[in-house]
Amino acid sequence: MISYADNAVMAKVRALYGKRLTMEDYASLSQAKSISDVASYLKNNTAYANTLTEVKEELVHRGQLETLVRRRNLNIYMSLLKYSYGDKLFLTMYMMENEIRQLLLAIRFLNANSMDRYIVALPAYLSRYMSFDLFALAKIRRYDDLIAAVEHAPYYAIITRYRPTTSDKPVDITGCEKALMEFYYRTLLDMIRESYSGDTRRSLERVIYGQIAFHNISVAYRLKKFFEFPPQHIRNSMLNVPTEIPQKAYDSIIEATSDFELSQRIRDLRVIKRFLPDWDDNVSEISVNLSRAQRNMSSRAFRYSVRPMVVVVNYMLLLEIEVNNVINIIEGIRYKLPADEIRNLIII
Repeated sequence: MISYADNAVMAKVRALYGKRLTMEDYASLSQAKSISDVASYLKNNTAYANTLTEVKEELVHRGQLETLVRRRNLNIYMSLLKYSYGDKLFLTMYMMENEIRQLLLAIRFLNANSMDRYIVALPAYLSRYMSFDLFALAKIRRYDDLIAAVEHAPYYAIITRYRPTTSDKPVDITGCEKALMEFYYRTLLDMIRESYSGDTRRSLERVIYGQIAFHNISVAYRLKKFFEFPPQHIRNSMLNVPTEIPQKAYDSIIEATSDFELSQRIRDLRVIKRFLPDWDDNVSEISVNLSRAQRNMSSRAFRYSVRPMVVVVNYMLLLEIEVNNVINIIEGIRYKLPADEIRNLIII
């Protein structure tokens, strides 16, 4: 039996979803001539108005606008806590994803000897919710500083494991990212199994399995297509977390011998056929089709589930896609891409 609290959170999330950006919004945004135009449209015509209320459209810069767009997600999740009470899975997902993003960004800057650039991208609004001191992260200059900054965070063992053997050796960021993402997904699966049961548990597990599967498909595609890595290297780069996709399905991608065969084998995966039957062969970048399939998977679960936490988690994934759409538009305008090229970056 669905409780009053369950009904309340379902109604709140569906109301929020009703305020999502529309195809007309994306069309208008892709026609914008400047970052100021994007800020003005979002502020005056969309649900981003509350987040951008204090913004001076004519003065806003790219980094500031991207930060504010991302900040809206946190505001939404914190508001949902009022309805979901003890259910904090979606907030855990959001915070861990952001913590890992910040750790990897800091490592990239360390490898490039440009940590002074990190402070510009630092999302200060997250600092009070994170498991490590975000401002301490901004001050690091050596990998040992990074280890010290996360000493009391759940990522300490992983970060310590990837300490370079010499000071002049770059961090193995690919290996570190894989380890962090495996930890992220295993943590979520453990949390789901401890906190939920029945159909809710099974549905939430399917959400996580789907995210892992699409991550691995994307990794296999990128390393095969753009780097031509050998099969075993690609296998070693994929997340070692079991999903509903058998290894032989991944192997079919890894062992493709041409770009055409690579595209066909991805298109023929059962998960792709299920969630993207209208695979577009005219799309030059396969990752766009993969993102469309991933969005359709979340959209279907969101629309048809009657389990409150399943609806919330899938809304969260759809919201992240929307935010990435907006940021892709901002980046496209920054690099003066034509409007039709910007529209091709949008997942709708």
